Amino acid sequence: MGSLSTKLSGENRNVNENPHNDIVQPDLGILLLGLPLSGKSTIFRQLTLLHKGEYDEESLKMLTPVIVHNTLTSICNILQFLTDSNSLNLLEDPQTSDDARTLLEFEKNISEKRVSDDIWDCIERLWANKLIRQSFDKFDHNEYLLLDSACYFLDNVSRMRDPFYKPNNNDVMRYYIRTTGFHELNINLKNQNKSTVKVLDCGSDHRRWVHALNSRFREKVVVFCVSLSDYNLMRYRDQHTNRLHFSLTLFESLLKKIDENVPIVLLLNKVDLFKQKLEKISLKVCFPDYEGSDVVEEACQFIRQKFEVLSEIEGREIHSFVTCAIDLESSGTLWENILGCSSISEGGFSDGE
Repeated sequence: MGSLSTKLSGENRNVNENPHNDIVQPDLGILLLGLPLSGKSTIFRQLTLLHKGEYDEESLKMLTPVIVHNTLTSICNILQFLTDSNSLNLLEDPQTSDDARTLLEFEKNISEKRVSDDIWDCIERLWANKLIRQSFDKFDHNEYLLLDSACYFLDNVSRMRDPFYKPNNNDVMRYYIRTTGFHELNINLKNQNKSTVKVLDCGSDHRRWVHALNSRFREKVVVFCVSLSDYNLMRYRDQHTNRLHFSLTLFESLLKKIDENVPIVLLLNKVDLFKQKLEKISLKVCFPDYEGSDVVEEACQFIRQKFEVLSEIEGREIHSFVTCAIDLESSGTLWENILGCSSISEGGFSDGE
């Protein structure tokens, strides 16, 4: 395994300098907006796989260190949480304590080091420890960042440590790297007019989305992604603002900036995690006025209505869908629904860009 550089340039083209600098404008621009970790980049990858098929060898090679880095930082963040909460003293086994210290020391310069077999052994032994696994129920997601895919990657360490490891589609859909600037994907539709579509992942800085909203397309669709599972979490490094409440505030602001003729799609994402969390934490922690049950369908409908009320105030219609971005099997239907919000009739994707 090579060094853990997280530089990534093979998945798509960064167009940070100008999101609308093409000489020939596409027929449709799909703008993906949403808070960090809302899943908009995963939605972007859905379409990349749907349009291009399997990632090429070069792209997978570049993704490998990113996925390995996600795995290492996940176990280290768990260990750091246990350390700060004075729980590491519960790891009475000397081997487990040594493994924890070794990994936390390794993490200090993680991007420059190769992952040796000894380090992989440490990870596997620690992840097999019952205390480490049980810490997921107590993990403070407001103070410490833990990826949604942490458990998945740690469960697959035996694959990743293979010198010939190559990410599969499930791995690709779950890795995380912060989106900076705008990323684009150009596709063609197999409809009568051979329509061209440009998809823009507009990054994490909502202050710069206005540049995308002002981009010159013959037609636009705005897709706003919301993480349902954020309902009990505060913004990272901001313990006064609930993430889902902030999504509502941001959505309300966007409604005032989006042209009246631009369709708006609301994607209520991460329904799989939302369902799991509702079994332990009531939606009332976010919305005290919620009087329904913690059945996922009823809770989703309540959140959907919160966004619909905002759109009605502005006299706007929104098209909303509940989704799980990592579910590749449903990706085709989701994108048919999104494209159906435009005047372009969807007839499938062609092979070229």
